[in-house]
Amino acid sequence: MELEQRVEAFVKLGELLRSYVDEKFDDSRLSSEELEYKNLLSDKINLAKVKNPWFTPDNVNYALNKWSKLLTHSAIKEFNDKYNFKIKKSKKVALITAGN
Repeated sequence: MELEQRVEAFVKLGELLRSYVDEKFDDSRLSSEELEYKNLLSDKINLAKVKNPWFTPDNVNYALNKWSKLLTHSAIKEFNDKYNFKIKKSKKVALITAGN
C-alpha cells in the first residue's frame, strides 16, 4: 500500500469520527458501509461504559473529537513532511514461535 493510500485511509477514518461527534456533519458524504460503522461505533461506546465506568460517553466523544481533528489531510501531511519516507525493498521475515 502506497503512502498516499494510507493517508487517504486515515483521512476517511477522521471523517467517520467527525461524523460521529459532530451533529452538523453531513452524513450524505458517507457510504452506506460507513454509516453502518458509525452506528456500530455508537453501540461500542455504550458497551464500553457498561464494561468500564471510566469510559463515559462524554470522555470517549472527547477523545474521538480530538482524533477526528488530527486525522485530516493537512495534519497528516504536516506530520509526514517531517520524515523522509524512502521506498525500500521488501524483506522476507521468518517467525519461529513456541508450539505450546
